[in-house]
Amino acid sequence: MRNKIRIWLLALALAAGLCSGCTNDVIEAKGGYIDGERLLFDDSAQKIVWREESYFYQYEDGKLTITYPNGYRYVSGLSGNGSGSWQAPLGGDLSSFSAKSLGYADQELMTQAVMARLFPVEGKPHISGQTLLGMALFASGLLGVIKPRFCWMLSYGWRFKNAEPSDAALAVQCIGGVILSVIGIIAILGGF
Repeated sequence: MRNKIRIWLLALALAAGLCSGCTNDVIEAKGGYIDGERLLFDDSAQKIVWREESYFYQYEDGKLTITYPNGYRYVSGLSGNGSGSWQAPLGGDLSSFSAKSLGYADQELMTQAVMARLFPVEGKPHISGQTLLGMALFASGLLGVIKPRFCWMLSYGWRFKNAEPSDAALAVQCIGGVILSVIGIIAILGGF
């Protein structure tokens, strides 16, 4: 019975951890997604299709220009960090303009996607400290779920002679392991 409960708790922790890392705005080196919908690139025409609308881009002299379906242009520098500016086809005040408010792709996310497409990152994959911490937390939590008696002995049992954990102490150890595993998965997926 205990093993079935542990397996269900572990499955629940894995499912919760995987779902917690889900996001709508994912940028990949070869394309990407915005609001859960894929960007389709046509490099020869310098065109992106998103939600069945065409966006055109041009990169020249360190500046990226993205032309939106309504004719507005977003111009950003080489860094692609969202410090760009809007240009209207007939002029006008665009200080408070937001592409997203009109149902278009967010200008910063679109800029990041195009820059990732134009300048893909190459080299060895890098494992961040957050990922390593997440892996350690996940492993510790998994150990707490699989071997709660061992973890209890490491935490408390060594303090007392001939000590035995109660069923409640083992259950708490198991639940703590599940929580630690979920936190580890969230850290691995970059949720913090």
